Amino acid sequence: MKENKNVQQINIELTQEVSEGEYAKVGLVKIMNNYLTKDEVIRGRLKLTPGRLFDGAETERARDRLRKTRIFNDVKVKIQPEDPNNPGIRDVVIEVKEMQTGSMNFGLLAGSDDGVMGTISLNQRNFDIADLPES
Repeated sequence: MKENKNVQQINIELTQEVSEGEYAKVGLVKIMNNYLTKDEVIRGRLKLTPGRLFDGAETERARDRLRKTRIFNDVKVKIQPEDPNNPGIRDVVIEVKEMQTGSMNFGLLAGSDDGVMGTISLNQRNFDIADLPES
C-alpha cells in the first residue's frame, strides 16, 4: 500500500453571529405526579414563579433543591416551547416521582427476667399533621 505524501492543509474560517433575543418570563408552573406531596411543598422550593424573568440555570437549581428533600426518586424540569400567541412567556412543567417515605416495624422480645415485650414503630417522612387521612 502506497502512502500519499502530498497532504494539503486546509484552513477554514468560521464566523458565527449570536444575537440575544428578548427576555422570556415564566408563565404557568405545572406540577405533575405528586400524589402524596402537596403542591405548596414543591412550590416552596422553586424560584420559578409566574411573571418572573426566566432563568435557565434556575431550572437546574430547582431540580437539585427538590432532590435534596429526599422525598423524590426523580425530578424533571421541562421548559415548554414558546406559544406564538403568547410571545415571551415560557411555561414550566415539574414532573416528580415520589419515593417511599414511610416504614412500619414490629418487634417482640422475650426474656426470663422481663417476660414478653413488644414494640411497634411507624415512621413517615412525608407527613402533614394538619391533613390527617379521612378513611
